Amino acid sequence: MQNIRIRNLIILIAVIVAAILVAVRVKYITQVPLKSEAAETRLVLDALADQDISAIQDEIDLKRDVSDDENDVITVYSDEGNLNVTTEDLLPLAELQEMNFTEIFSNCVIMGDSIAHQLLEYEVLNSAEVIAQDGMQVHKTEEQISTAVDLAPKVVFLTYGLNDIDDWKSDFESFRENYDDFLTRVQSALPNAQIYVTLILPVNNYALEEHEAYRYIDEYNQVIVECCEAHGIPYMDLEFTLPDEYYDDDGIHPLLNFYYGWLYCMAKGAGLI
Repeated sequence: MQNIRIRNLIILIAVIVAAILVAVRVKYITQVPLKSEAAETRLVLDALADQDISAIQDEIDLKRDVSDDENDVITVYSDEGNLNVTTEDLLPLAELQEMNFTEIFSNCVIMGDSIAHQLLEYEVLNSAEVIAQDGMQVHKTEEQISTAVDLAPKVVFLTYGLNDIDDWKSDFESFRENYDDFLTRVQSALPNAQIYVTLILPVNNYALEEHEAYRYIDEYNQVIVECCEAHGIPYMDLEFTLPDEYYDDDGIHPLLNFYYGWLYCMAKGAGLI
């Protein structure tokens, strides 16, 4: 009788162990992807790895990056009425990259400092459309104005001011005198050209930490606005802050993709397209 009990106990233990093993195997199967699923996932990852990251980035719409809360991108203020170019007007980045900006700006000149000079560095425009020099300030522009006279443009964009902040800092009135004189010289030298002024572009927080005076950008832009209004010159105001990934390491100079949108906004605002 005792042998029968021992045998039954062994059989019961064997059944329980077998049930546990089956349950563990079922759970394992449900958690591990089938070979075909794993292979498919691997193929997708391999395909993404083979793609050019810049090509993937080109598919990202620039309009998603330039504005969080506001819809405005750039506003052209003039005596004839203000014109807004909004995020809805921007084309996808891939389309902007295909635009022939050299042709669009063929009768124009963009004058300025290193911000404008990047257009030459990135080969978006050439020296027939851009007169710019790193570190340029408005009281040193005599040679640039002379070059612009030789080119005889129909439209001129002026992109100055950031380097002047380094000199004048909180002395806004000295900057006003210099900027007012600068506009007088440009208008006198190019009386038949339509002149637009672009306000000083924003910089990121890193640049503000490195250049404390750049915290006066808003005040300098206000001086530029008042000078433009006094001279009857339309001015263009960018109304967004760029994400850090659109800046070079210095936090001051935008990277290439920004310039496609910037040129598009200027061309749209000036009626070139």
